[in-house]
Amino acid sequence: MHLAMKQPCIGLLRLDSRFPRIEGDIAHPSAFRTVVLTKIINAATPQKVVHNQMDDLLEAFVAAAIELEENGASLITTSCGFLALYQQILQDAVACPVLSSALFSYAPLKQLLPANKNHIGILTISSTSLTDAHLKAANIPLSVPIEAPVADGAFCTSILGNTPSMDTDKARDDIVTAANKLVKANPQLNAIILECTNMPPHKAAIEASTGIPVFSLMDVLDDMACGASLDQSLANTISQLTSDPSQS
Repeated sequence: MHLAMKQPCIGLLRLDSRFPRIEGDIAHPSAFRTVVLTKIINAATPQKVVHNQMDDLLEAFVAAAIELEENGASLITTSCGFLALYQQILQDAVACPVLSSALFSYAPLKQLLPANKNHIGILTISSTSLTDAHLKAANIPLSVPIEAPVADGAFCTSILGNTPSMDTDKARDDIVTAANKLVKANPQLNAIILECTNMPPHKAAIEASTGIPVFSLMDVLDDMACGASLDQSLANTISQLTSDPSQS
């Protein structure tokens, strides 16, 4: 049972990262219209979290979620989709809603999209590290199509290497190339979910190149912080897509 609705405020559990946060990234100052409280989890590097080596950090994530709620967060989220594995643990620790990953959009999107347009693929930062356990945690079938940018490209080496610089044009090209590879291998796809919260800056480029809509964590967090459910927030996003001539 959740507490009475607070003032809208997103509580962001952020990895210990130094790579550039460009506009559209979940930790960029302009990311949301809602107030954001951020808690950096020391030693939770992208490499460690993505490659599932963070059991020793789980207590720190839980403590940070509790602190964010106590400081006014009406919704807790994270800066890495791989934290889907710990969604229930985080949710059990706080009374406000938790949405740890865009992966949790998969099941409601399957229901909300028309039956002939609900074939969904996932674009992740590491397809080898996105395990069956992550998919099961988010109620995603293990047969879901998954693709990732090349591991030695500008995007992955900057994010997972946690470097202070990034060639954003090359990073965009890495992501768009991966998205096109996903669609070419699975021509039935009608939508893509971005597991990675560092990919949304390139959402428009992905949509322009593939011709299909792209969904990310960024699409729902403002609405959810204001009290909407994930389903309601996704329905709002879909409604905006269908009313946008450029997406028809």
